[in-house]
Amino acid sequence: MKRRQLGSISWKTVEWGLLIAVSLIFVFPFLWMFLTAFKTMPEVYRFPPTFLPEAWQFENFQLAWKSGPFLTYVANSALVAAGILALQLLTGVPAAYAFARYRFPGRNLLFALTLIALMIPPQVIFLPIYVEMSSWGLVDTLWALILPYGASAFGIFLLRQSFLQVPDEVIEAARLDNASEWKIMWRVMVP
Repeated sequence: MKRRQLGSISWKTVEWGLLIAVSLIFVFPFLWMFLTAFKTMPEVYRFPPTFLPEAWQFENFQLAWKSGPFLTYVANSALVAAGILALQLLTGVPAAYAFARYRFPGRNLLFALTLIALMIPPQVIFLPIYVEMSSWGLVDTLWALILPYGASAFGIFLLRQSFLQVPDEVIEAARLDNASEWKIMWRVMVP
């Protein structure tokens, strides 16, 4: 009995040690970035680098705040993120629901094309997207950042896989309660 407890304790120690080591690997870049924000410019470029700043420079944050319209940048980022999220929900959820729950001609081909879209490197489509946005007159607008990402092949794939996990009995029960397909999709499948 004691031997089993000893083995369990030593295994837990190794497990916790590995978890802490991996956590430190992931946290270290953020800690380095945070501490570097307090360094002077020559100290940032010093080799070998120093971990802690020699003289803490709190003025760096004031300088960064005053260097541009920071609140505008934050608002633009929030608008772009919200716009992309809304469009991806409006396009991805119905597409994933159709791929998961309906049988129609060409379904497998369309889903394969969706998966093929995952293999296209983003760098390949930058120029065509710019040309398209330019022809629509959307260059230098937030719409040019939102529209190209309005549909996500990866999102459709993940949602489809999630929707396939919902038992058919749940959907049948919703249909017996006179729920429309729209209601089943948004009230049963998405949550």
